[in-house]
Amino acid sequence: IADFGTKDHRRHLGRIAWDLAVRDSGVLDRMPKKWTPRLITKLRLVEVELREIHIATLTALRCLEVPGNHISTLVGSGIERCRRLVTLDLSRNEVEKKAALAPLGVLSRICHVSLADQRGAKGGVKDHRLFLIYLCRHARGTNRATGLVTVDGTPVALVERVDAVHRHGRDGKKRAAAAAWQVHLMDAVGHAQLCDPTFLARLSTLSLPRASLLTVDLSPFPGLQALDLSANQLVKVDGLETPAPTLRLLNLSGNRSLDLKAVLAPLSKHSASLRQVSMCLLDDPKHPRAPTAKQYRMAVLRALLV
Repeated sequence: IADFGTKDHRRHLGRIAWDLAVRDSGVLDRMPKKWTPRLITKLRLVEVELREIHIATLTALRCLEVPGNHISTLVGSGIERCRRLVTLDLSRNEVEKKAALAPLGVLSRICHVSLADQRGAKGGVKDHRLFLIYLCRHARGTNRATGLVTVDGTPVALVERVDAVHRHGRDGKKRAAAAAWQVHLMDAVGHAQLCDPTFLARLSTLSLPRASLLTVDLSPFPGLQALDLSANQLVKVDGLETPAPTLRLLNLSGNRSLDLKAVLAPLSKHSASLRQVSMCLLDDPKHPRAPTAKQYRMAVLRALLV
């Protein structure tokens, strides 16, 4: 067709190649005589010299594997209409621009994307892993994390979800701090549970130590009794005045930048219920908040007893 086809044929060569590849894949053999695209839930076209994909009519598609081709963009492919798509393998193609992946951002069920080993002149999208994590951050994911589950076959870590916001989001540093709280909270409690006001009201224990948290907001949890936010990077604890006066254990130790006055101010509300409080730094005996520092201990007692 490229050598002897009509001008119209040559202009639509990519579409013709796609149609022929789908025909040769065997998926049509399992259909009745009438074209029934809703029957196609998985399509695998490996190393068949494709330069384009056209899947707007394949709305039931859940898995698309097209590795080893020459595809450079998803724009115009119709992939945004495949709202049930869970898995996409674009490895060993020629995607080099972030804009070429933009349609993935509207897919609510996408979980697994592979973009490894792009063969274009630029070697693929720079930092494609974090970019994909950020682009698909609103996908349904799992109950423990929204967004992609794996990229290039490797599970997405919590820290990568935060780094993706930091790297690619607007006002990245500020948004990353909020994202870290949401990501770790969802991992500890569950997405469905966080959307249930009744569950939030009943939650009595929350433990998120060593999560590199910069900010937290306790206002959704009025019934907390035990709170462990030790070894993070907190300066203050928003919403500490929100929980009902039932807080019994508060562990904020290991937060080196903690503003002691800002944290102690709302603690008087919990003075009747608190049994154990720690805001010290265990690794520095000379720090003003060392466990044996007299001024630190007096400040805590004064806030609770006054």
